[in-house]
Amino acid sequence: MDEDVSDIDFEEQLAQEYEREHLNKNNQEDENEDDEVEISKNDVQMKEKKEKESQLRDSRLSRIQQMNDNKAVFESDAEKTLKSQILLLCTALGGLEITSGEYQLGSDALACLKDIKKWIRMVDDEKHNWDVASACDDNELFVGDLVPILIQLPKKINDTNKDSYTNIMLTALELMVLLTRPLMLDVEKADIHRIELYAKLKKAQVVYKNAVLNTSKGRCFKSIVSLALPILAMPRDQRSRRDLIILNLCLTFFKNIIRIEPADFSVSSNKTTTKIQRVNSNLPTGISREDISYDTLFHVYQKNKVLVFIQTIAAGIPKEFDVRLLGATVITTPHDTNTN
Repeated sequence: MDEDVSDIDFEEQLAQEYEREHLNKNNQEDENEDDEVEISKNDVQMKEKKEKESQLRDSRLSRIQQMNDNKAVFESDAEKTLKSQILLLCTALGGLEITSGEYQLGSDALACLKDIKKWIRMVDDEKHNWDVASACDDNELFVGDLVPILIQLPKKINDTNKDSYTNIMLTALELMVLLTRPLMLDVEKADIHRIELYAKLKKAQVVYKNAVLNTSKGRCFKSIVSLALPILAMPRDQRSRRDLIILNLCLTFFKNIIRIEPADFSVSSNKTTTKIQRVNSNLPTGISREDISYDTLFHVYQKNKVLVFIQTIAAGIPKEFDVRLLGATVITTPHDTNTN
């Protein structure tokens, strides 16, 4: 009887071991299937991302091509090459998704921003013209890319992407400063091409001012102030030269926006037109004087902590902040150059 019981126990143990092995095998197969599903999901997501980037690229290229077709006949080969380079960089930078309205960065967004900045330095600054600034306007870089980047990127920052996203925002701010610089024109010496380009870019800058003041209630400014807040919290002896340059960038941009006004003349030589009418005629379509007024600007600056930021800097000179780097960045209006 004992032998029979032993035999039965042994058989049961074998059966249990078989069941365990079979169960482990099934679990391993399930895990492998889960891994395959996860890999498949990643592949689908990557494919969807590439398709979205391709759609954004095609949409932008088509829109810009249509806009430039009528101008291409009168452009030199050098101008066409330059515009093509800026178009490619703006396209690769990213764009707004049609469905969600969210800005989608391209895979080499930071490099694109830096390359556009190099073109401005190399062509506009060294040759004293505005060809790159004009190409940036043609490609809607400021309104279509830089403003959305500064408004939307802060919400997406986490511990993993903080450094790269902050660098993208800072480089975008550098470009915004370059594209909003005061435009100087000697009407007596300028040829008709330069005068027309001046009028075009003065209108473009009014569009830029309207965009930063009225898009998402001026939240672009809050994002810019947020770039400077960690620096303000540092003791003076811990701030690097780069930190002071960032503060200077912020102040310069705020000053540039204040000083943007429509051109005070038109290309037309109609002498019967009054000065006020000529100024109004240089307002871009869809933008009113109220949209860019000092009341609007003051309200947006106050709401988005710009005024507090400026007051903090001003109160800290020279004790907290280096007057050599920041003291020259004085906030002035076009009508009162003595206003600090």
